[in-house]
Amino acid sequence: MLAGIQGDRGPIVRSYIERTYCERFAQHGWVYGDGTLSIKAQIWLMHAGTCSESRNGGPTVTVPCEPTYELFECALLHYVRRAEAQAYIRQLSKKHRVRCDDATPLYELGAT
Repeated sequence: MLAGIQGDRGPIVRSYIERTYCERFAQHGWVYGDGTLSIKAQIWLMHAGTCSESRNGGPTVTVPCEPTYELFECALLHYVRRAEAQAYIRQLSKKHRVRCDDATPLYELGAT
């Protein structure tokens, strides 16, 4: 995930990714010995967001966001083991029309 980061802001971006993603994934045991990720990292990412909602004109409250599957963030799936990534895509495709936000073909997802 960090290999392609370059430029003047590279150190800042690397630090953010390491703190926000890499360290968290490692702490949860979602990084395999070969450096690929467990699908659990993607599932966490899909459910980690929060949204604001106001019910019946009342005060705004923070609630978990409902994941968007039709056009969803696929970047992390490039680092998930291919077998796990492809099984996940097949499972999602049974209920949703799934497309990557970066236009990556679904069959290309997953680390080999």
